[in-house]
Amino acid sequence: MRRKNSIKSMRVLSIAQPWASCIVSKGKNVENRSWSTKFRGYFAIHASQSKDPDRLEYCYESHIRLNPEQLPFGAIVGFAELVEVITKKDVTRKTEKWFQGEHGLVLANIIRLKNPISAKGSLGFWKLKGRKLRKCLEQLSATNLRKVVAKPLEHPLKKAA
Repeated sequence: MRRKNSIKSMRVLSIAQPWASCIVSKGKNVENRSWSTKFRGYFAIHASQSKDPDRLEYCYESHIRLNPEQLPFGAIVGFAELVEVITKKDVTRKTEKWFQGEHGLVLANIIRLKNPISAKGSLGFWKLKGRKLRKCLEQLSATNLRKVVAKPLEHPLKKAA
């Protein structure tokens, strides 16, 4: 097993709220994007600074209960495993609730952090490293830590599509 301090960096994807919180606490298993990727594996979920009342209204109308005052912004909120990228023709009963658009990043094995870690985001996949990465990994159980750090850089960022 790798120790948490042996991992130097990890992929992160910034996701607008309330979708980041829906992933880590409401069963959202598809993150919609206009682009695809060949990457598969664990990555950190970053709740972006973006605030859009229309997204919160959509959640309310869809009976997804979230308290806007308690949503973290500009922080790492959890981890997920990207297992597949789908298009409209690939949608299944399991992915139809959350799929919209061109490409859906299908997520599994989602882990919510108890304490979000403040971080600036970026477009596409980006790297988390150093103290902020350690603070995130310290919150994981031994089992989840083994999963997350097992293959985080098997597909280097510069090779991501």
